Amino acid sequence: MDKNTPVEIDGNRIWLDNGILYNEYHDDLAIKSIIKVEVASLELIQKAQIELLPMIVLLVNMKPGSFKLGPSDFGKILSSVDLLNHMTCIYVVGADEDFKKKASIMNKIFFGDKVQFIDSLKEAQAEAQKTIEAGVSLFEED
Repeated sequence: MDKNTPVEIDGNRIWLDNGILYNEYHDDLAIKSIIKVEVASLELIQKAQIELLPMIVLLVNMKPGSFKLGPSDFGKILSSVDLLNHMTCIYVVGADEDFKKKASIMNKIFFGDKVQFIDSLKEAQAEAQKTIEAGVSLFEED
């Protein structure tokens, strides 16, 4: 498998490009989908032998009420897969205001406000590129 070729997981996609990990979610965001995508993402970066990299999460065609995550789900995300320890940053693109409002509470509690919501993919890519050279894990900064 070519690391730049998107891999589909239950209608969602992952790929590596220019040192950035992309996780693309379609239609809704549920814990089962996230865990599957995280497991596949970790496998992808391990095969590519990458220790640290930025991640851009793309939300595509999200419907109202598509944010289906509660506090216990965030605990599962943090404890189930080691993926987050490999991230230099996480940028989310495509979130509507309702999604941002709900997710920002969980972001503050579980991620110390380190997940950033950005409106354009180009801006997210530019910011992500800056973190590649820094070589510092998202959770090692503080």
